Amino acid sequence: MDRLIGKIVNNRYRMQGIVGIGGMAVVYRATDMKTGETVAVKVLKQELLGDAQFRVRFENESRAISILDHQNIVRVYDVALNEDLYYIVMEFLDGITLKQYIRQQGRLGWRETLYFLGQILEALQHAHSRGIIHRDIKPQNIMLLADGSIKVTDFGIARFATTQTNTMTDKAIGSVHYISPEQVSASRVDQRSDIYSLGIMLYEMLTGELPFDAENPVSVALMQLQVEPPHPTHLNPDIPEGLEEILLKCMAKNPDNRYASTQELMYDVALFKENPSIKFEYKYLSDESSTKYMDAIRIIKDEEELEDEGARKGYLGTLAGIVVGVVVISFALIFLLTRGSDTPAKIDVEVPPLLGRRYEEVLQDAEITQHFTVIKAQEEYQNDYAKGEIYRQTPVAGMVVKSGADLRVGVSLGNRTFTMPNLVNWEYRRAETELKRSGVTAPIVVREFSNIIAEDYVTRTEPEFGQEVTADTEVKIYVSQGREVVKAKVPAIVGLPEQEASALIRAAGLVPAGRVVDSDRPEGEVLSQDEEAERELEAGSSVGFTVSSGRQAQNSKEITVQFPLSPPTITLTIKQDGEVTHTGSYETARRSVRINLEGTGTQIVEVYINGVLQESGYVNFDS
Repeated sequence: MDRLIGKIVNNRYRMQGIVGIGGMAVVYRATDMKTGETVAVKVLKQELLGDAQFRVRFENESRAISILDHQNIVRVYDVALNEDLYYIVMEFLDGITLKQYIRQQGRLGWRETLYFLGQILEALQHAHSRGIIHRDIKPQNIMLLADGSIKVTDFGIARFATTQTNTMTDKAIGSVHYISPEQVSASRVDQRSDIYSLGIMLYEMLTGELPFDAENPVSVALMQLQVEPPHPTHLNPDIPEGLEEILLKCMAKNPDNRYASTQELMYDVALFKENPSIKFEYKYLSDESSTKYMDAIRIIKDEEELEDEGARKGYLGTLAGIVVGVVVISFALIFLLTRGSDTPAKIDVEVPPLLGRRYEEVLQDAEITQHFTVIKAQEEYQNDYAKGEIYRQTPVAGMVVKSGADLRVGVSLGNRTFTMPNLVNWEYRRAETELKRSGVTAPIVVREFSNIIAEDYVTRTEPEFGQEVTADTEVKIYVSQGREVVKAKVPAIVGLPEQEASALIRAAGLVPAGRVVDSDRPEGEVLSQDEEAERELEAGSSVGFTVSSGRQAQNSKEITVQFPLSPPTITLTIKQDGEVTHTGSYETARRSVRINLEGTGTQIVEVYINGVLQESGYVNFDS
């Protein structure tokens, strides 16, 4: 049995069972005893604690994931990096991996693929915006939940974009079937590496097959560097051309030919969703003739293996002839189509910068409209752009294109407004997530004492429930840190009158609790106190003390009275200094009885049976 199952980690997490084992860590299902929730606890394997490389990878994952907070990224609740235990506490995900789902389905329809792609892109955009590159994007690290939502997991080899150096071990990092060419060659890695891996995952989702596969990992890695993938439409003709173009651009060998960012990729995906018949007509971002030449080489390679050098030269000679023919025919067509036509020849023009300009103004700008057709392709809420301002454009500013080209732009709807929800009595981390989903950039958490709300739960918010807010509004979540414990010092009261002592105790914020005892000290004088003077107690606690009754304490003496033989029943009376202190009826068969008397000093004790004095004498109660 595993050493941790059944144990309680950090006095909080009861380990219930194993849900997964990887090369570096074991993932347990556990119960958070503080909240009662089921959580996942990822623990670095015991045998790897002494390995500095694995410890660094685990620390890196905890550091990376702890600064991420997105509905499509697994949430982290707690991290501990101790000498004997490295663990990360995360939300428990009840679902299957995207890899398992692809195997079940064979391949996915393009609409379903887009549904998953949109969520994955949102997660990557969030990570990239915080400077984190995942570096191991693959369907095995995408969890599909029952409600159709996805969660990106396993940031074990994630890297902060500010990192400037690579290590030799970086070559082997990542899953070889999804690894980018720059990871294989240990070149500089940025967010475009994640985009390449995402492209391969798209390929697998749409075709049910991997673009590169071989008998050993080295061969697959070399294919990532050198071999172009078969067109996905060869395997699945139902893939729209525009979506195939997006996929192949993601998988460009040269990072400069890929999408520069997830945001740019999301823009093209949005255009495709709006018009699935769209054609982007980009290949390698080079001139058209060279692109066709490269495509022709790839087609020849796909159709037939070249067996020797002579055959290769023959093919290339034939190809050169084809290219020359294409060029001649192209010039002839241009000549025929333009001869006698009044249509002006297209000229090269530079794309102007539109970001921040008002869309309506751009439509009225003759210098732009004479060369471009401006198309509003998307409208979204944007915190950094006012309503009506352009926040995105394709092609980007500075590119040289032919006049008459389309300029697709995204137009801001301004700041999104929403009504402040009622978050009182919500667990504060859940409340934070809810606000961020609504659009609040970074809610501020403020701790305060509460005698009503449990610790870690929201006591109030600013703005309050029902008020209108935007993403720019400063929102504060006030969180209970439990009941405030106020301390009070116990005053010195011995020797004081009871009334004065009680007043001092109340003034200190405590509750007096006096009790009377017999003493020859003056009546009402405080004889002792239960709590030491100057000791700190919780405000409102009781302070006990004794008060003199003014009467000397009584001492006890036991005497034995002998009974006569008759009559069978007698009445026994005892007097102390002439006062009756005991009387009772007894059977003489008992022969005698012991009586306990109380008194002080020396007193005359008299014993009467049936009213007749039987004996008397002095008793010293103080001896």
